[in-house]
Order: sequence, then structure tokens, then C-alpha cells
Amino acid sequence: MKLVRFPKLSTLLLIACSALVFGGSSLNAQISRGKFTLPVQTHWGTIVMAPGPYSYTLDRTTVGLMLSVRTPRGKLSLIPIPTTRGVSTDETFRPSMLLLETQGGETTVRSIHFGQLGVTLHYRASKVSAHDPGQSSPNKQLPLSVAGG
Repeated sequence: MKLVRFPKLSTLLLIACSALVFGGSSLNAQISRGKFTLPVQTHWGTIVMAPGPYSYTLDRTTVGLMLSVRTPRGKLSLIPIPTTRGVSTDETFRPSMLLLETQGGETTVRSIHFGQLGVTLHYRASKVSAHDPGQSSPNKQLPLSVAGG
């Protein structure tokens, strides 16, 4: 009668833990990062951002996507990702950019396009802009400098 040997329980646990640690890192992966500069005070969803330079990261998390924006001083803002109808896919040849719209003296982020991914996140106008369509300025496109791409 032949004896069949099984690996020790500790070896199996080590292999299982390694798979979780190394396999789980892909669940929280950085998709895109880069920089942009806002020329004026800008509303982005419920967040009001001062003029100046910013850096961003777009991460894939276990619950979807997360867009993080930082000031040069390191202050972090988590920008909500729009609902599914606010996300569109496009060709990857378009450059990455932030689209601003000014209405009623208020500047808002209308969309952010990640050219290397072919993905655009669309945002709604703020309540002030929606109620006061007067004094509208043309949309302004700000380039995003994309790190590593």
C-alpha cells in the first residue's frame, strides 16, 4: 500500500495568503495619474477648488473607480465618479483634458477625459449655473499631463 503525502497545513496557508496578497493588489490598481492647473476658482460637483496646480490619480477599487485630486500642499479631495450614464467611452487618440464651463460667473467642471483610456467622466452643471444660464462663456479645455503616458 502506497502512502500519499499531502503538504503541511502551514505550507497550504502560506500559499493561500500569498495568493490573496498578490492577487488582491490588482483590485486596487492605479489606472491613471497626472497633473492639471485650474486658472480660476472652479466647482467640481460639491467641491470648490481654488485656482492653481493639482495632481490626480484614478484608481480601480473593489467597488469601482475613485478619482483623487491633491493640492501641492497634499490636501486630498475625493471626486465622485458620475453614475453609469455619466461615463462614456471614446477613441484613445484624443488628448487627456479637463473641460470647464462658465455660466453666471461660476466655473464648473463639465467633464474629464482620460485619452490613454478612451474614457470620459461627465459632470452636471451646478445649481447656480443651471438656474442662471445668462453670461455664458465658451467651454475651456485644460490639458492633463499624464504621468507615464
